[in-house]
Amino acid sequence: MTLAADAKYSTESDYVSRYAGARLQADLGQKNTVLGLGVGLSLDTISAAAAQGPAMPTLRCDAAHPAEISCALDVYSLYGSASQIVSRNAVIGVSIDASTLRGYQSNPYRQAIVGETLVGERHPTERTREAFAASARYYLAETRTTLIGAYRYYRDSWQVHAHTPELRIVQEAGHDIDAAVRLRYYTQDGAYFFRNRYPADDAAMTQFVTDDVKLSSFSSYTVEGKLGVMGGAFELGGRWAATRFEGIIEYAVQHNRFGNAVIAHVAVTIPFDY
Repeated sequence: MTLAADAKYSTESDYVSRYAGARLQADLGQKNTVLGLGVGLSLDTISAAAAQGPAMPTLRCDAAHPAEISCALDVYSLYGSASQIVSRNAVIGVSIDASTLRGYQSNPYRQAIVGETLVGERHPTERTREAFAASARYYLAETRTTLIGAYRYYRDSWQVHAHTPELRIVQEAGHDIDAAVRLRYYTQDGAYFFRNRYPADDAAMTQFVTDDVKLSSFSSYTVEGKLGVMGGAFELGGRWAATRFEGIIEYAVQHNRFGNAVIAHVAVTIPFDY
């Protein structure tokens, strides 16, 4: 059994985050079964200090605090996972993540169209999120191919529901080279209060307003190719033989105003002895 804890602190001109978490992991049946449980707490402070102009805009933290210099956001998280080796070449896993958010969740710089005017974004101050995921991996020893399938379902109290199936194929080419392709589909419902444009004369509909495309209804497709090469393929010796060079390119088709995107990554991983 393993117990671990971590803490993080980050600061920006308009955002301060403080996080603490703990995780417990138990290995059962000679590590054929692995169970994990974790908790986290994040205490954040948001302002509009990065806004340009002679004065910093005030924020509407909630109905009782409509004009504050900064607002608080507290996030309470709980997550669990389990994985099981079911055969010599197969592993399955499941996970669940849940979190409760309390506080300011709007973007202080984003505005929405209400009637013929622009107003600052207003999100609810409470949100509960849940995500459930399952995955399976199978290794074909004859061809040195790994097949990975995964599915994730997300829901929250803002009535956003999302489905994410994914398929990945990893192919080894010798001891030093591997290539992978990934296909991912994503679709979600929009938040119950999202509108492209809000009527000016409906107080109930304009209680909460947002122009956040991530809260709209949309779908996307992603195709990814990855190539990994160990230093040994270049006849490098010593530590450099175990160095991994990796390149990734993705093409994302997004059915929202973000549009399509090409994403590229390169990475070098160098091992160290300690």
